[in-house]
Amino acid sequence: MITSMKDLEQNRLEEYFESPGKEDHGFVEDLFFNKENEDTLQRIAQKQWKNIQPKPIDLQHILNKIHFDINNQKPEKSLGKKLLQAYYRVAAILILPLIVASVFVWFNPNWSGMTYSELTAPKGSRIQFVLPDGSTGHLNSGSTIRYASNFSITRHIELSGEGYFDVKKNLQSPFIVKTKHAHVKVHGTSFDVCAYETEDKIITTLESGSVEIINKKTSASTVLKPGQQNQFDKRSGKMQNLEVDTKLYTSWKDELLRFDNAPFDEVVKKMERWYGVKIILDEKLQDSENFTMTIKTESLRETLQLLQFTTPMTYKIENDMVYIKQKR
Repeated sequence: MITSMKDLEQNRLEEYFESPGKEDHGFVEDLFFNKENEDTLQRIAQKQWKNIQPKPIDLQHILNKIHFDINNQKPEKSLGKKLLQAYYRVAAILILPLIVASVFVWFNPNWSGMTYSELTAPKGSRIQFVLPDGSTGHLNSGSTIRYASNFSITRHIELSGEGYFDVKKNLQSPFIVKTKHAHVKVHGTSFDVCAYETEDKIITTLESGSVEIINKKTSASTVLKPGQQNQFDKRSGKMQNLEVDTKLYTSWKDELLRFDNAPFDEVVKKMERWYGVKIILDEKLQDSENFTMTIKTESLRETLQLLQFTTPMTYKIENDMVYIKQKR
């Protein structure tokens, strides 16, 4: 009786998995029904599983082979019920993961093993990126883009937050920026898409080329020309094209935050993203005077001090919270 598996016995068993021979049946039977071998047999089975290459799975072929080997034995010389049980033990170890994977694919027909890349700009910072097709861009504070490994072919990208894109022209493969409520379709152009989840609108600003904004729900669309901006209302689905100074909406990528006659609450909202803080603004100040200014390298405290020169306000900074109140 075998009391423990030696290296020679393990090698012989692994060879049996590769090319089973009738002369090894008795040897395999003794191994599988010696309880002291269970741990070693499990390791060998796991090793066999890991060595399986990721190729199309033919479960029926595997099962047919197992049944053929069992039924091909003569009754008087077969290994009997014990060997039949041993075969099924091996089959359960090796085939069960394949069955689970096949069931997953059956119920998820769109799954193709695709991998995804994701880029995120931390709060209070901005990052640059280069996409696999050669297109480039920038991500604003607290924004994320996600795209599949076949991006060079499909050129579809998911955006949450704000991104500026300088798209490499390809007439055969349009570049599509996907947001939760609308898609922006282009072939080669420079544009900005602001689609923060907390905002009521998706704002697309075009600097060069041409873009098409598509309502994801109704399929209604509109086309922008350079110097225009589309404002998409998330609730109503309405789209409006406006003539704008594009630099006011794209200068953030050049580390400049510009305002032209902007209300105080809009200034505060952009300052929150710019510095990565939460600003609590006194309601009495929300409808105060408008601001025309440019923030370059100023710190949060320096900017707040500049605002004090024109606005009757006081402020307090506590960690990542800023409190702005009306000055008495």
